[in-house]
Amino acid sequence: MRILSPILNRVIYPTLGHVGYFRSTSHLTVLTYHGVMPETYRPRDPRLDGHLHRADDLRRELKLLKKSYSIILPEQFLDWSQGNGRLPKRAVLLTCDDGLVNAVVGMLPILQDEQLLCLFFVTGDSLKKKLRMLWHEELYLMLMDSQARELQICIDSVPFKFELNNAAGKQSVWWQLVKGLSRLGGEQRAVAMAQARTELGLDGDWQSRYLADPVLRLRFAVLSHDHLHQLAQAGMTIGAHTLSHPLLSEQTPDMAQMELSQSRLALEADLEKPVWALAYPFGGPGAAGEREFRMAEIAGYQCAFLNYGGPVRKDSCRFALPRIHIPGDIRGASFEAYASGFHSDFRTRLRSLAGSPRHDEW
Repeated sequence: MRILSPILNRVIYPTLGHVGYFRSTSHLTVLTYHGVMPETYRPRDPRLDGHLHRADDLRRELKLLKKSYSIILPEQFLDWSQGNGRLPKRAVLLTCDDGLVNAVVGMLPILQDEQLLCLFFVTGDSLKKKLRMLWHEELYLMLMDSQARELQICIDSVPFKFELNNAAGKQSVWWQLVKGLSRLGGEQRAVAMAQARTELGLDGDWQSRYLADPVLRLRFAVLSHDHLHQLAQAGMTIGAHTLSHPLLSEQTPDMAQMELSQSRLALEADLEKPVWALAYPFGGPGAAGEREFRMAEIAGYQCAFLNYGGPVRKDSCRFALPRIHIPGDIRGASFEAYASGFHSDFRTRLRSLAGSPRHDEW
């Protein structure tokens, strides 16, 4: 697929887009965004920043969708998912994950200008007063900022030792740590993160570098309580992204059920309105399975979303709804290939022919 990508993006997708091929679809697609890149922010690397969009790119994408597709309301989707009513052809639902400050400062004004509504998935951190980052992004930054050559850390009383030889090695260690730290409760995870920061040779106020700087704060800080209410007052629908964004599949049943149930209850109590939708953290094939799908239903959600899988089909499970992640560097005809579901279906067919397994995605 990597070898084919330049040919697809530069030749095949522009050709198909020019003749209107992508608009022949009748599928419902649910698109995943993660916010808008602050104007003067300099991206560090694609794995960390590749899911954020430049403001001008997002505006162009939304204008294209308004012109050639039917962007539906979140509540319109909910009614349809419960067997009520019909959706227009080429229906598209907009969603945004993680609940970062840039979703309000950068994305909300564009949505309002275009008179569009979006389903925003936020974590329980948005109900807290202290400014903070998503723990998995903080962990990634800690590893990349450190000059240490190794990391020794205890996770749930089990000692681990990791070699930190280069950026690729650090990325591999990061994902292993995400899995391991997801098995801890929020307070235990915070203790382990503090231990990791010390072992990596970072100062106790290291985080202030990202939260005190106005540009970096827009990029990395989680929504404040006031921001959350700003979204709701603007007419946006709020969904849950769990309490602390763990990899649910790594947690015990009791821990995972608590993350799902308590996040919905806490948001409903604060917003004083139903929270009917869930997005599984990380959202890739290894992030949630049949166990989590049952838990989401038990927790009282009406539907729950993954972050892969292409268009929504008639037989899609309400608690394993597929979405299409829109990378930040996808533009023009390539964007339409993604948004229509063509790219996802094409990639699935190629993998099926090649017998390639699907890998975890962040």
